[in-house]
Amino acid sequence: MKWFHLLLIGLLAFGLFACAPVDKLSPSGNDANYHFLMGSSYLSGGNPTMALQEFQQAEKLDSGNVDIHSSLAQTYMIKGAFDRAENHYLKALELSGGKPQYHNNLGALYLSMERYQEAADAFRIAANDLLFNNAAVAWTGLGVATLKLGDPAAATDYYKRAIRMNANYFQPYYQLGLLYFAEDRSAEAAKMFAKTVKLRPDFVDGHFRLALAYAKTKQLDEARAAFREVRRLDPDSEQGQHATNYLNILQ
Repeated sequence: MKWFHLLLIGLLAFGLFACAPVDKLSPSGNDANYHFLMGSSYLSGGNPTMALQEFQQAEKLDSGNVDIHSSLAQTYMIKGAFDRAENHYLKALELSGGKPQYHNNLGALYLSMERYQEAADAFRIAANDLLFNNAAVAWTGLGVATLKLGDPAAATDYYKRAIRMNANYFQPYYQLGLLYFAEDRSAEAAKMFAKTVKLRPDFVDGHFRLALAYAKTKQLDEARAAFREVRRLDPDSEQGQHATNYLNILQ
């Protein structure tokens, strides 16, 4: 599902393109740095295949660089080569001395691989590290993994912890909305989705889920407005087409 792919990318501790520069003082650092920066540029431009080629070349020149391994892992993850991504995240963990961002990113990867207990374990390490700047991301990931393991009460608690850590991070509100909606608590779900799109106005699936929650609670004017926003943001997407259908029904 597209929303789940977006969730996984959103759970990475650092942006895909906000990588630290390669150490220019390493034996082959200048050449490695060039390929690393080229790879980052390709990735930010939406070309993971060319990015992968550059990151692979950078690794050949500087195989002990944690940022190169992390970028390789993220690129392999985008391309669906999860086993290779895991190898590079584990290498980044080793080289970094176990920094929490790499535990967090392993957690996101393990969600992709449906290895939910390992995902929960990795997210928990990151979430409980007092030096981790993105703990809200890890608590959210732990919530997702825990829900997949069949414990919605604990997942709810983790999402709420994420909100307490960072009230401006939209993902835990969205995940709580999904959980509440699945439990037929549509009014509470609508509140969470409304908060989601307030924080992330361009999030198409957030508007779509908000519209569904409004429709289920008979707030039809609000549902129509939310469906129109979906259609405005991305009319050709699956959600946009569904929004058009729902608007025809709700006329």
